[in-house]
Amino acid sequence: MRKFNEVVIFGGTHGNEMSGIHLVRNWLADPQPLKDICGCNVTPCIANPEAVQLCRRYKDCDLNRQFSVENYQDNHTASTPYEVKQAKHLNSLFSDLDESSNTSRKLLLDLHNTTANTKCCLILTQNDDVLPFHLAKYIQNKLPQGMCNILMLPNSMYSHSRTITKYGLGIEVGPQPQGVLRADICSLQKNAVFSALEFSKKFNDGDDFSGGEIFIYTVMKPVYFPVDSKGNHIGMVHPKLQDNDFKLLSVTDPVFLMTDGCVKTISDVSVVEDMDSSCLSTVFVNEAAYYEKNVAFFLTVKSTIDLASFLSPFPKTS
Repeated sequence: MRKFNEVVIFGGTHGNEMSGIHLVRNWLADPQPLKDICGCNVTPCIANPEAVQLCRRYKDCDLNRQFSVENYQDNHTASTPYEVKQAKHLNSLFSDLDESSNTSRKLLLDLHNTTANTKCCLILTQNDDVLPFHLAKYIQNKLPQGMCNILMLPNSMYSHSRTITKYGLGIEVGPQPQGVLRADICSLQKNAVFSALEFSKKFNDGDDFSGGEIFIYTVMKPVYFPVDSKGNHIGMVHPKLQDNDFKLLSVTDPVFLMTDGCVKTISDVSVVEDMDSSCLSTVFVNEAAYYEKNVAFFLTVKSTIDLASFLSPFPKTS
């Protein structure tokens, strides 16, 4: 049976997301509480130290978009963006994708904050492996009811940190302003990490996690702020949408309040005919970090996954 031989915990992938930074700094000073829960090696890591020092999302470019084969293979120079070089460095330290062992793997937990009202958002990537789904289900059941949702990203959405190991999970908690540390949000993230470590130990001890089902929200597309010909915003997130991440959304619900007082619905600003309109919801509503991309929120579709449909909780790899 396969086991986790190491759990890697990234904090500070974005340098102004303070919960993960605070937790990882404390665990670097005293990692024993993590090892007591997990029973295997646990490695906390400040992923983007220069951005953390600056208390900015990134120094040169978004680190959580740089984990690509192209960046790993490039011969970097003095002019190469810091985060591109850092992604290659982190991959060299922690990647287990080239290991020949079929009995041990790493688990990567990447800690993030959001200014949106997501509570605890567990982020998975579409794949055919069941283990991260069981991990997310375990964490969700350990946290207070209504405080944790599971988000699934398309495989091709972006080159994030969790691609450097076979098994990874993003733990994003909010709302928390950038550069600010909230005790309740930090505590929620800490409890999620401890629950993940408990799962790791139980899995290594041979506990059965087969079967069951979970609700997930699959990201479908971004919805952009309305702008004028100069790119200036002419609409704001509507008060009835603000702070309502993961709430079901009707195509007639207001999403933008325009500067002229008019109201726009989702059907006014985005094509949704290819989605199940009875299961639409939003996530990362009015997220501050996405203003540079002009993204107001992401549309998701809620669905149920039958975990028994997967072939194995820990399939073999070639």
